[in-house]
Amino acid sequence: MVISAIRSKFKHRKNEPMKENDLVSVFVGSAISARYLEAVLSQSDIPSLLRNNLQEAAHGGFGGPGTDDACEIFVEQQDYQEAEKLIFNFVENRKTKEDS
Repeated sequence: MVISAIRSKFKHRKNEPMKENDLVSVFVGSAISARYLEAVLSQSDIPSLLRNNLQEAAHGGFGGPGTDDACEIFVEQQDYQEAEKLIFNFVENRKTKEDS
């Protein structure tokens, strides 16, 4: 079910159906950071999939992981390097602001 949702989200980029291994994880962190990065990727025309493990666990009636690693962002393999650069810049800027 999740894979079919992923395929429909990325279908505009390819004519053939996506395979599960076409997506790679580029970020694991808090929901707030993940939502921000999802917007950054979108502005750079990089489609992404945000998976909120804490929310999924709550919907299933189970306890979930802590909030520090509740979300994971996936992108297509072909966009991985560009997405990684954007996320690295975000993390470095956040560290710089925390240090000052």
